[in-house]
Amino acid sequence: MIPYNCPYYHDSCIKNIKLTYKYGIQAGDGSFSKKCENILIEKYNFKKPLLVTSCTHALEMMAMLLNIKEGDEIIIPSYTFVSTASAFVQFGATIVCVDSKEDDPNIDPNEIIKNITQNTKAICIVHYAGWACDMDQIVKICEDNNIILLEDAAQAINSYYKNKPLGTFGAMSAFSFHETKNINCGEGGLLVINDDKYINRAEIIREKGTNRTSFFKGELSKYEWVDKGSSYLLSDILAAYLYPQLQDIDTIISYRKELWKIYHINMKKLESYNYFKVCYEHNDCIGNYHIFYLLFNSCDKLKEIKNLLKLNDILSTTHYVPLHISKYYKTHFGEISLLNSENFGKNILRLPLYNSLTIEYCNDICNVITSYIKHNFFHIKHSQLNYEYLDMIIKLKSQFWNFSKDSQLKWINKNVNKNDIHILLFEKEKLIGYGLIMKKNCNIVDSIIIDQNYKSKGYGGKLIQYITNYIQYSGFLLCEEKNISFYEKYGWLQNNNLEIIGKDVRDNLYKMSYKLIQNNIMYNI
Repeated sequence: MIPYNCPYYHDSCIKNIKLTYKYGIQAGDGSFSKKCENILIEKYNFKKPLLVTSCTHALEMMAMLLNIKEGDEIIIPSYTFVSTASAFVQFGATIVCVDSKEDDPNIDPNEIIKNITQNTKAICIVHYAGWACDMDQIVKICEDNNIILLEDAAQAINSYYKNKPLGTFGAMSAFSFHETKNINCGEGGLLVINDDKYINRAEIIREKGTNRTSFFKGELSKYEWVDKGSSYLLSDILAAYLYPQLQDIDTIISYRKELWKIYHINMKKLESYNYFKVCYEHNDCIGNYHIFYLLFNSCDKLKEIKNLLKLNDILSTTHYVPLHISKYYKTHFGEISLLNSENFGKNILRLPLYNSLTIEYCNDICNVITSYIKHNFFHIKHSQLNYEYLDMIIKLKSQFWNFSKDSQLKWINKNVNKNDIHILLFEKEKLIGYGLIMKKNCNIVDSIIIDQNYKSKGYGGKLIQYITNYIQYSGFLLCEEKNISFYEKYGWLQNNNLEIIGKDVRDNLYKMSYKLIQNNIMYNI
């Protein structure tokens, strides 16, 4: 099984956690917290980075620092995670959801302009998949209208717009170190303060509403309760886990970029088949390659490919339900229509992308999608074969063998193992070709058949070519003499890569195959 996500793990993580016991500080603001914050200042020029318990809590702190109250309007993209809204709603804000751009899930600046009112307190943008919004235009909108700019940069660590780090454009920004992100500490976040006037109060809010941070700096003899606040401080144990990842973030993202490029090159070749459009690198941006997604032309096509991947032990996933169509939003803020956001909500499918995903597996995922879309093929392990496909196979085989369905099922149950591979060829959702690769000491290709109504139309050649490409070895061809010219036509006998074996030695060949042709193929046709 290829999972959708595997959290990144660095060899030094556990060693660092043990050091927190040695140092005697495991609560927040310990030595590893300070090391993390120093890297963030040096690498990204963040004015004041504060490690917190989650990106959601960083957003809540923003709301508290802005003294958000009932009647204040916050403009956000509808296509985002719920925390972008809920962090402000709990302090009484009215959420104004606006649409994404047509070809990009990021917020549309023109839609921001349309929704500004005298009650607009702030605009909180989201850099989807680590690609920057149109920052020049958005910054100007905020300046022209005297509105505070906030960045929900949950997915955007180590991303840049015109060589300036994301998270440094707004008065404040929030990052996530959740296990799904490029670097993580399981659950964690970061509040970045870029405006001096918020720094002192941010430290107080993070420390339960006390001036405890000033006390530890030696500025006070005692600390006390001075403001609203909560327990937002990240444990130094989690900071210790995060620290080596921050040190190696360029290497981490370099490998993600390599995987992203493999997807992009392969999936771009399939756009002409009208299944989907492929995500792209944005102009003036350096991304962190957080997500690779396909934008499908319809929900049916998305489900088709999602199910195909699942049948091949590959997990993919959709993404957000746009906030404006959620039950809570419609109940409290009314019903609106945002067509682009709705399109992304229905038709985005994300493919696996993480550092423990091998290049080989990444190519395998591409091959599964390519084979199905380009050639109407897919291959599936017997253990994953459902009854619908099994019934199709039996009906197709019944054109050639006069055995009952029960007899065929008995043969399959007796002879086909869980790791054997079924090759299926479709034409307009109809199964028209089939092959079976039996994974024994050697690969035995069995039962290659084409629907009687599709013979002499090139489908047999396509099926043969797919199987040879899938296995990529030389081997033995078991066939009738009259069919030799057919296999010669499709190159099966070129360079002496196949030996012709008559039908009369079939039984002996099966018995001898383990010794004679280990690591090769036996074709039984």
